[in-house]
Amino acid sequence: MFTTDVIVSEISDFFPPLVDNQPPSITCPPSNLVAVNNEVNSSQVQFSRATVSDDCGIATVQYTSGSLQFTEFGNKTMVSIFPLNTTVVTATATDKKGNQAMCQFTITVEGQSLLSIHLNVNVLHL
Repeated sequence: MFTTDVIVSEISDFFPPLVDNQPPSITCPPSNLVAVNNEVNSSQVQFSRATVSDDCGIATVQYTSGSLQFTEFGNKTMVSIFPLNTTVVTATATDKKGNQAMCQFTITVEGQSLLSIHLNVNVLHL
């Protein structure tokens, strides 16, 4: 007759624990250009989340860029306030075993005159 402890011990010896040294797969969203009125110095921008996968499961995905704070907006988007200029955002995926992978994309907030912004919107809708 076997006890449960003996069976678990024998199974553990036969199947050693999995070692996960593979980083997760991560693909960043495309870079984004946002036109704003010259009179403002920042803009709230929404962007798609990075696409991540891992055989052992993803624990976290973090977005960083200096002191900017990022907020989840719905299931597939993030939002933050970006200053005028180009900002590099780094997305870091960490799997359940602590392996990490990173990618980067840019958000550019560009000041334009109101007439230029209006013309750009009309061209996009033709």
